[in-house]
Amino acid sequence: MTEQKGIIPGSRLLPFYTIRLRDLMRPVAVLTVVCEACRHRLAVDPFAFAAAKGPDATLRQLERVLRCGHCGMKGWVRFELDWTEPP
Repeated sequence: MTEQKGIIPGSRLLPFYTIRLRDLMRPVAVLTVVCEACRHRLAVDPFAFAAAKGPDATLRQLERVLRCGHCGMKGWVRFELDWTEPP
């Protein structure tokens, strides 16, 4: 897989594997997981991932353990980030 880049507002461009779940809390990030095998897409809540894996888990760590709910492939995911303004 190619290295993906993500942007945390107010900071420099960072490789996805360095972004921790705590970095996605404020401002609020919408994290979309895309299966590279079947292209299934699912928007997930970073807070739910942080509750399960801890706020210091990286997207790279999640990438290795996530399984597609549509085709069942494990570890074939990429992430997309969309930032929303806090209420």
